Amino acid sequence: MFNFFKKNKKYIKVTFMIAVTFIALSQIAGILKQVQPDKIALIFERLNFVDLVIIVVVGMISIVPMLNYDRILNHLSGNDFPLPQLIKVSWLINTINNIAGFGGAVSIALRSQYYGKENKENLLANISKVFFFALSGLSIYGLIGFILIHLGHVNSFVAEYSPWLIGAAVYFVVVVLFTRKNLGGLKKWLQAELLVTSFLEWSGVMLTFIVIGQVLGVDLSISTLIVLVTASSVIGIISMIPGGLGSFDVMMMLGLIRLGVSQEIAFIWLLLYRLSYYLIPLLVGILSWLFTTGQEFDKRFNGIPINLSKEVLHKVISLLIGITGGFLVLTATVPEVFNRFDWLRRISPWNANLIAESPKIILGFLLIITSRALKNRVSRAYIPTLVIELAMIVYIFLDDFSWYSIVLMVVLFLLTLFTRSELYREQLVLSYESIIVDSFVIIFLMLLYIVVGTLSRPAYHLHHKVTDFLLFPSEKLWISGLIGIFIVAAIWMLYLHYLQGKKQVIGIELDEAVALDILTTYGGNTQSQLVFMGDKRMWVYEDRLLIQFAIRQDKILVMGTPSGDMSCLYDALLAFIEASDRLGYRPVFYEIDEKTTLILHELGYHFIKQGEEGHVKLGDFTLSGTKNKSKRQAVNQVEKAGYRLEIIESEALTSADFVRFREISDEWLGKRKEKGFSLGYFDETYLSKAPIAIVRSDEKIVAFANIMPTYSKEFVTIDLMRHTNDAPNGVMDFLFIKLFEYFQAQGIEKFDLGMTPLANVGVSRRSFVSERIANLIYQFGDSLYNFEGLRNYKKKYVTSWEPRYTAYSHNANISFVMLALLLQDNQKILEAEDK
Repeated sequence: MFNFFKKNKKYIKVTFMIAVTFIALSQIAGILKQVQPDKIALIFERLNFVDLVIIVVVGMISIVPMLNYDRILNHLSGNDFPLPQLIKVSWLINTINNIAGFGGAVSIALRSQYYGKENKENLLANISKVFFFALSGLSIYGLIGFILIHLGHVNSFVAEYSPWLIGAAVYFVVVVLFTRKNLGGLKKWLQAELLVTSFLEWSGVMLTFIVIGQVLGVDLSISTLIVLVTASSVIGIISMIPGGLGSFDVMMMLGLIRLGVSQEIAFIWLLLYRLSYYLIPLLVGILSWLFTTGQEFDKRFNGIPINLSKEVLHKVISLLIGITGGFLVLTATVPEVFNRFDWLRRISPWNANLIAESPKIILGFLLIITSRALKNRVSRAYIPTLVIELAMIVYIFLDDFSWYSIVLMVVLFLLTLFTRSELYREQLVLSYESIIVDSFVIIFLMLLYIVVGTLSRPAYHLHHKVTDFLLFPSEKLWISGLIGIFIVAAIWMLYLHYLQGKKQVIGIELDEAVALDILTTYGGNTQSQLVFMGDKRMWVYEDRLLIQFAIRQDKILVMGTPSGDMSCLYDALLAFIEASDRLGYRPVFYEIDEKTTLILHELGYHFIKQGEEGHVKLGDFTLSGTKNKSKRQAVNQVEKAGYRLEIIESEALTSADFVRFREISDEWLGKRKEKGFSLGYFDETYLSKAPIAIVRSDEKIVAFANIMPTYSKEFVTIDLMRHTNDAPNGVMDFLFIKLFEYFQAQGIEKFDLGMTPLANVGVSRRSFVSERIANLIYQFGDSLYNFEGLRNYKKKYVTSWEPRYTAYSHNANISFVMLALLLQDNQKILEAEDK
């Protein structure tokens, strides 16, 4: 028989564990059948937050003595792990072993893995020496319990547990005798320290159980509980079920019920014990391990994982806070709807009890505002967000207690702390999108509240059929909410003013000296001269590169490809985007070349084709040949009428010239309005900075065009092209052709005829949606400026068409991007009218 058991001990052990587990679970199931859920709910409702905090704190403190095992083991194994690291690992190993010990096998396996694979025999020997003492504390309590029984401090029922206490006490005697002869190398002071550690460990178990009983208001003596917990723990250990789960609980529940404790109290007692001493400490250990492992993983991949997780969590937080605020306002606005529709009550974090409506409305709207600020990553929103979240937690405790709501707000509070680094912008700059969306939400909620109040008036709903859930219990409650609306409107404005702060803008006003120095030193492009219009700001990178732009709401509208030293283009664009982003602006790059577009795409920007720029290769230009006959005729016709082309240098321009130019410009414009930003408009200061080409006879000037220097030999272009109504036919063709010949003689490579917006953009069914939207918006803009006619005119001269693009941030809406560009392009219309 002995040989049979020895040969099959593995299977016998498993069978024994399964049998004990089955018996324990059967007993628990039988007890739970008699537990009444409504009584359990009532008991939980009596527990306040402080009670639960006390239980959790005591459970956490009770784990602390076990950490000393690893301190001693670290010393014995000759390792020198840092104390913080040792504490984290020890906490995790001990809490895992508490739940899934399997007779210490989990503990040995985990510690072997942690303390190293080399010299494993000595390591296992040291682990055995240390944890030989692990149950000595329980033995001491067995001895204490046996003494308490014989002193008469417990009743006769508890005294029946004496055999189990004697068994535990005998283990302590064996430990004392065994350590004298067989634990060589373990010094006396270490043996004593291990005994004390084990005693404190089991004292923690006793303390946790006793404190939970006190919180639940159970009137049992400490002596009785010591005996009962000790005996049940011995039975749980013998059963070899991980954590004594089942066997320990059955013995405890049976014992507590025999001692007069109700089944519901006994169930909650054990549940809180398992949570506070086992589950919560384990979760803390796992979170600590995940945090440590996550740091190492994050470091290995250059910080990308943590930044990515913060990015995702930041979006989740801003969304949840906004939704939470909306639900909170709705519970104050139409509270009965949550009682009528079960699905709405399930997804709402708030109870629909109608209480203290003004605070609900105020806090709800503040959450909506702060959600917008968090979404925009405004650093000034950090402290107010934490304050609002704490105010919500306090409000829930005082007026509308709900564990669901508390957990939600605590999680949001902790996540806000974790994602602090995501809030880096120095101010809140509202976009057209956010203004429209937020205004719609706020106006809708306020109108809904007013309409519901009107429908709730007895004089109305007595004569009209009104859905019950729209009715307020009393007009007084509705009026208090209405007052709250006016209060929240004032708070809203103050909070927004705070979030916006003192308005900061990027870049500087036009500094002609700086701009001219960069352009003459490093060169420019066909759009560089527009900076001198004065309707845009400028941003300079290391005195080498210039970016010109205008600001409209949250969008920085960059005009054209940057000018200057293009070797630093990437670094300059990155610095510009970061500087803009820090102040809450989103750059939009308008009419840029392919090189700039590709760099911006690499920096995370989307782009669409904006149109095409027409170039004339001057080296190949000629009036010879049959196909150029119409061009020769146009030139001959104007010359026979007595007109010629003259170039007036900027320093030779007189006030009389500008008077005439103004007359020609006004006559050419007629009822049309000036455009700005991407085009020049009539301004003497701007026109006086470069030569002007004129078409004149001996009597008068009939047409002019200002030449835009590009500060290079590669390109030249013009901006304003204007003529009188009585100018000879073909005067513009004459002007262009003569300029082509003039700059051809000067060795300029190309003449830029300018952008043709939306040339071949969004016309195909396979085009991007954004391009088709852009086309739609600019079709409206075509009524202000004849894009199609302009392209047809340029085609007869253009040698090649070069694409131009608009690049915009990935989180910007293309419709609002194009709208901002259209408004900015036509801003000078108003200014011209004012003049």
